[in-house]
This record gives sequence, structure tokens and C-alpha cells, in this order.
Amino acid sequence: MESRSDHDPQSGQGKTAERSSTDERLRAMGIDIEAARRFVMAQIEPISEPVLDIGTGRGHFLALLAARGVRITTVDTDAAVLRETAEALKARGLADRIEFLHADAAALPLPDATFGLAVSVNALHHLENPEPIIQEAVRVLRPGGRLVLSDWTREGVEAINRIHAAQGRRHPAFLHDSETIYDMLAELGCAVRAASGPHQRAWIASKEK
Repeated sequence: MESRSDHDPQSGQGKTAERSSTDERLRAMGIDIEAARRFVMAQIEPISEPVLDIGTGRGHFLALLAARGVRITTVDTDAAVLRETAEALKARGLADRIEFLHADAAALPLPDATFGLAVSVNALHHLENPEPIIQEAVRVLRPGGRLVLSDWTREGVEAINRIHAAQGRRHPAFLHDSETIYDMLAELGCAVRAASGPHQRAWIASKEK
């Protein structure tokens, strides 16, 4: 999905420090970030390769996926963010099986029926209209492949907003109705279930054709 609005060109060291600072602020606001990430990983299992990661961003979930040793293509519209995240993951020895793709997730330069799993985490709220990107994600899934969309709850988005406001930055957010996302996936021929966890909402869709 589209790159995050909070991306700033920084060195890899500066980016790591900002990630840690954001996580600490979220914890101070009562957001259990580790529990939220565990919840998302539980929805992603079992992992079927290759994996498409939509919206590279700062690479929190990309790193968790890469640690499993799976083949991943990660896509983002922000070339600077892709470079920074690639450098950070290379420094951790996690980039060997990752392709970093600079592209628009609403028009993926990828063939049909390529991936066993597509994942997008904490990106939906940046999109006024997520439908074109959801359509593309389903298109590049193999029959039987799964798409996992996960995003912050209202409480989580409000916490992020407060952090950005304190830093003098804006964090535009669109809180999509759960049934709207569910219906988009169902209309694309997917079997869908919804799940909720610590500060996260998730939609898990299986491509049937």
C-alpha cells in the first residue's frame, strides 16, 4: 500500500532510534505493541511462500516475516523508505531473501497468481479508497492463497495521532468500517473472516478461484 505519511529521510541509525522512540511512546499510552504484533503474526500463519508485503514502511512486520526465512517481495511508493528499510534489514542479516520493489500497490508490475500470501499491516488507515489496492493484492494471489489485512483500532490510531502531533507532524487517517472491507474482499471471490486483537483489526481472505 501507499507509503506511510510519517516517513522522513534519515540515516539507518536515526530511523532505528525513531522506531524505538515511537514504540516507547505507544507503551506509555497503554498500547501493548508486542501483543499487537503477536496477534498479527498469528493471523498470518501458516505462511505460504512467496509472500507479498504491501507497504514496506519502517519494516516492523517485514523483519518478523524475514526472520522466518521466507521469500518476500515488499512494495512501497517511497523509494527513500525502501532504501532505508533495506539498509536496516541488511545490517541485521535479514535482507537476503527480500526483493524491495518501488511501485504503486494499486498497479503492481507483477503477474497474476504469483503469491501464496499477501500481507498489509497498519496501512489501510492511510488510504481514502483502499479498493484498488485490495483488488491488486487478490489478483496476484494464487488460488488458495491468502490476503491478511491488519490495521490499528481507533484507539491505536488516536495514539499515533498524538505522537505525531507532539512532533509537529500530521497523521491523516481513514478508519474504514469493518463491514466495508469485508464486503470488498467477498465481492472479489474470497472467503473472508474478521478478527480482532490488542489494538488491531484484521481481515483474513482466502482466494477461491
